[in-house]
Amino acid sequence: MSKRGAYVYQQIEQSTAEWTADSTIYPPSLWLFERLANGNLNMKFSDGIHTHAELPLMMQDIKVRIKTNTDTEYVLEITSAEGTITTPNLRDHYDDTDIRNLVTGLRTDVDKLKPVVTSTPSNGQITITPDKAKNDDPDVSITLETKGDKDKSLMADGKYRKLPVYGRNLLLGSGKEVSNSSYKIADYWLAEQIPDGTQVTVTIWGEIGDGKESFDLFNSGAYMGSLVKFLPTDFVNGKAHKTFKWLTTLVGHQADNTRLVIFTTPNTVTSTSTIHKIKLEYGDISTEWSPAWEDIPDLEERYAYGVEWDTASSSPDGIRVGNMQLHRELPVQSRMRRCMIDNNGGILSYVTGSDETINESYLKASLMTEIPEHWTKIYINGTKFRIMLSAIPLPGYKHVDKFYISTVEARISRSTSMLISMSSTTSLSEDFRGGDNTADWDGTYRSLLGRPVTNLTRDQFRQAARKRGSGWEMYTYNAHKILFWLFAVEYATLDSQKPFNAQKDANGFAQGGLGPGPTQMTDWTNFNNANPLIPCGYTNEFGNGSGEKAYVVKNASGGTHATLMANRYRGIENPFGHIWKCTDGANIQVTTGDSGLSILWTTDDPSNFSDTSYTGYDKKGNICRTNGYAKKMLLGEDGDIVPTEVGGSSSTYWCDYYYTHTSANRMQVVLVGGGAGDGSIAGLAYVTADTAPSAAYRHLGSRLCFFPEFRKTSA
Repeated sequence: MSKRGAYVYQQIEQSTAEWTADSTIYPPSLWLFERLANGNLNMKFSDGIHTHAELPLMMQDIKVRIKTNTDTEYVLEITSAEGTITTPNLRDHYDDTDIRNLVTGLRTDVDKLKPVVTSTPSNGQITITPDKAKNDDPDVSITLETKGDKDKSLMADGKYRKLPVYGRNLLLGSGKEVSNSSYKIADYWLAEQIPDGTQVTVTIWGEIGDGKESFDLFNSGAYMGSLVKFLPTDFVNGKAHKTFKWLTTLVGHQADNTRLVIFTTPNTVTSTSTIHKIKLEYGDISTEWSPAWEDIPDLEERYAYGVEWDTASSSPDGIRVGNMQLHRELPVQSRMRRCMIDNNGGILSYVTGSDETINESYLKASLMTEIPEHWTKIYINGTKFRIMLSAIPLPGYKHVDKFYISTVEARISRSTSMLISMSSTTSLSEDFRGGDNTADWDGTYRSLLGRPVTNLTRDQFRQAARKRGSGWEMYTYNAHKILFWLFAVEYATLDSQKPFNAQKDANGFAQGGLGPGPTQMTDWTNFNNANPLIPCGYTNEFGNGSGEKAYVVKNASGGTHATLMANRYRGIENPFGHIWKCTDGANIQVTTGDSGLSILWTTDDPSNFSDTSYTGYDKKGNICRTNGYAKKMLLGEDGDIVPTEVGGSSSTYWCDYYYTHTSANRMQVVLVGGGAGDGSIAGLAYVTADTAPSAAYRHLGSRLCFFPEFRKTSA
């Protein structure tokens, strides 16, 4: 506490035994302290989703003691396994007598502030009158508008809005003092690009030189006019702030929108001006200076883990970077788990063992694998690229909402045309017959009972998924891309077909891959017209883990026709191979001729999904127009896994094949994973971009997905 104000944070402290018994899910942004037997502390940070036991550990076995405590100085000493640090003076050399007197006065009058509800909810209003005022001045009261208060309410139109976030500094290097007589006194990089017209506040701690008229602020240069001026009279005790609209375009000029440049005017005056520190933040409130998150050292090294690859090397294996302990713990991947969810997205139960039986009607419940909320960032520097994951929000990282992928390949109810996800052990009913629905094979070596459904167009898959309700979709390109990067970071390789190894290496890291997958089928077309072979749920013995299991395909005489290696990645069965998976949310725009292009368009929003239009889709870039093993991917800031160049092999670069079609002007879909007869060309990064949305094949299926964030926007 100081004259600058009181700083408040929330924490809960309990013993180890108390936390063990505590299954409460605390609201986000609370510090949870575990008091150890030795008197030290472990620290976690609540996220509003997980219990204390499920949260990642932030700081371990720390000891906090008061090093100095006087009227003018308060210093803490914090000791952890990483060493001892001493905090700055938390009293900041300020006399807090006035604040203490104010608090004392407030305590004596606290009874005046005790609220009493003086009306029951009526017409969307509740009136609250302070207890003291009720007696002394009955007109003093507060009316809460529970249904919106016209133009002032955050919910006036019945919709929730995001509150602006105050306090984050958007300038890099903002704490370094600048003092000179130059016309351009300072040039700061933006931590992120600010949208045109956004309300921002700049606070400057400094002095304008004698004879100078102002600090003039510009977006990336002096070519599109001043954003705002700071005059000498604006400064009080060496500090001034201004709120204004950020501009990126003015009188025909477009700014780079990458820097904040400050000039002192007029340029003919050469006196020295000084900026001790500066802050640019969203909103209309000036807050105390703090560094940009990106300027805080070691933040990413502590709370993120990832893998770096060099495209100049043909090796599919990358180098682990970030926090090595997180590579052992895998805080994102380890939270993938199967569950039974109802059509509203409610969790009926989490599944821990091998029993994947649904106790509800298949029309009301689905066997799904939860992909946890996490944050990710992609770095591209020359020939190198790096994928980073974090279980907590970090500066510059993109948020990935929690969503669900079907544990098994999608099945269908023939009577309702509804896409379903359940193990074949739940039912082998004729209503769930898979493949192309050939009934004559029931009870034979080619039976399609219990198998995934195929031979549907993309729109038929889409509509069958949406029969479950809002938020339900077929497999999407984005869902598969997220799954791919979770695998690639866990195993530090792009080759998903590397031999499976259940054991960690000497460093405690995952090694190998997911094995060849179910890709060893021979003479598939003549055997059963390339219909599905493996019953859904065949690998349920691996539960929420990973593994592979041989599936013997029998011939008419009971002998072995082929042996397929069914696999599972953290609860998801056959993530590649067996049957191709058709995806939604990605379209390829193909034009023919020597100057023709193939362009990838994507969207995450199901309300934009279309087989005839690119409206609402983001243009990601040009992709490869030649068949071959992938050598380079589109990547970009979203990590797109569609090739831009071929020239690899089954053991180099991305290790998976790519097919395309360029002889017709049309829209094409993205198919992933490969089929039962594809052998070494298959894998998680195997992509085919040669199929029209209207196509339906017996070797082409999909998966079921549920997206809670789009529950209100999907059809």
